Amino acid sequence: MRRELGAFESALTLSDAHAPLNVVAVLRLEAGPPAEVLERGLEALRLRHPLLRARIAAEGGRYFFELRRVPAIPLRVVPRPDDAAWVEETEAELDERLDSGRGPLLRCAYLASDGTGACEILLTFHHAIMDAASATSLFKELLTVCGELEAGRVPESDEAPLLPAVEDSFPSAFRGWRRRQGVGRFMLRMLGAEVVDRWRARGRWNAPPPEPTRNRILSFQLSENETRALVRRSRRRRLTLHSVFDAATLLAVARRLYAGQSLPLRHLVFANLRPYLTPPVADENLGACFAMLRFTTALGPHRDLWKLAAEINAPVHAASKRGAKYLFQLTSAAAMRFLLRRDTDRMAATAISYTGPVRFDAAAPYRVRGLHAFVSNFRLGPEYTAQIRLYDSKLWWDILYLEPELDSPAARRLAGDIHALLTADETTP
Repeated sequence: MRRELGAFESALTLSDAHAPLNVVAVLRLEAGPPAEVLERGLEALRLRHPLLRARIAAEGGRYFFELRRVPAIPLRVVPRPDDAAWVEETEAELDERLDSGRGPLLRCAYLASDGTGACEILLTFHHAIMDAASATSLFKELLTVCGELEAGRVPESDEAPLLPAVEDSFPSAFRGWRRRQGVGRFMLRMLGAEVVDRWRARGRWNAPPPEPTRNRILSFQLSENETRALVRRSRRRRLTLHSVFDAATLLAVARRLYAGQSLPLRHLVFANLRPYLTPPVADENLGACFAMLRFTTALGPHRDLWKLAAEINAPVHAASKRGAKYLFQLTSAAAMRFLLRRDTDRMAATAISYTGPVRFDAAAPYRVRGLHAFVSNFRLGPEYTAQIRLYDSKLWWDILYLEPELDSPAARRLAGDIHALLTADETTP
């Protein structure tokens, strides 16, 4: 069985061929299954989900998922000396490319303490086969299957479908001849916006760092009270949390990396396409059902967080209503080829992904202590990226930066600025 990759899947594969593009999801447990049970659980998932039995074949400039002659999902058991060991392992996983031509497109590392202590499961997967929704669903399924196996039961489930390319399920206005017309007009608008952005920036954007670069991570949380207050303030102003997070990150980056200059900065936001496809796609079906959108916003030394968030919120909402999420998706492979060929430009200053609330069944066989996710970056990618989710009544921020472009103290100061902006009292100037 084989299926040609869609435009966005191809863009992700092109990026991975240039530099490793991995998603590393980290599930932290109070106590986990024995390693042999986890190995059997991974095999059960492999048999259910076609993309876990796939490799990516290149043929004449095109890419295909092929489901044949693909090895089992590798499991690596790693000693766990302390609670921080997962950080170093995650950074190593981000920088080590998956062998997509051979497969599989997923590997697992298990950090287990002696006995039945705390542990972490690290799933590293090729971005073309999973998005945030399906990764979370896969973790839930893995815990359920391992619980069944550890209890001596054989888990039963039907084989999941191999989804078509996402664009095959777009609304009718973005198919056929209307798709071609829309893509042509969209590319002309993007070209015009590129010229205007460059003129306004006048060479002040940071250049890509020299090779080699390394992915580094850090995380912070907003407390329950801080999270509640921020959600309340966002709702009162009728702003999405995504826009508020985007504004806070842009302000911190402008201050720390651009010395508070008045200049336009580009930023990436991500849209979950699953509810908008025809038919809608359930979270348990693996696939990269999302789109990446790019916007430009004027920054200066004295911008207010909430005014900037409102300024960001309006064009994102308008672009979504116009169907930009579909058009960005359709043009992504061409845009990635252009970026890699030039090898001189950064995609953006920031990239923020907010996946919303994440819940695990309280009756699940293993108690979840925390959930993290990071996406590999490279020298042409954004300068500062974050994956954010609402879990256990708190907002969890997982940040990635490139070394040596930033060192750990600088990255932490920037994260501290973001935290301070999000939790500032209403009366703070």
